[in-house]
Amino acid sequence: MGDILQTDEHPLAKWREEIRAFSSLAKGWDSYNAEPPSEMAIQSALSVLDHLGSIGVHPDWIIPTSDDSILLQFSHDDLTYQWELESDGDVGVMIKPQEGEPEYLDLTADQIADFFAERCHGSL
Repeated sequence: MGDILQTDEHPLAKWREEIRAFSSLAKGWDSYNAEPPSEMAIQSALSVLDHLGSIGVHPDWIIPTSDDSILLQFSHDDLTYQWELESDGDVGVMIKPQEGEPEYLDLTADQIADFFAERCHGSL
C-alpha cells in the first residue's frame, strides 16, 4: 500500500504499532507458555490492515492468540468479518451477517488482496 498508511498521523498508525508490538511479547505472555505471533502472522495482519485503510474501514479490535496467530475483527454494512492470521500463512475468515449463518473461508496470506478485490470493494 502507499506510504500514507505508514505515517504516524494516519488513523491506522496506532493499529500498525499494536500489531508490530506483538513480536515483542515474551514467551508465556498468556501465562500458559504461548509464543508471540510469528512474523508471517504479523505481516498478514498488516496486509489486512492496509486493505482496510484503502476502503476507509478501521478494525474493531486486534488481539494475539495463544497459538502464535492474530485475530482481527471489523464490521461494516451489517457484516462482521473476523480474521485469524496464522503463524504458517494460513488465513481463516468468518463473515457473519446480523441474521443468518456465518460463512467460513480458508485462504492463504497471498490471497488477502484478492479477497478484498472480490468481496469488499463492491460492497463497502
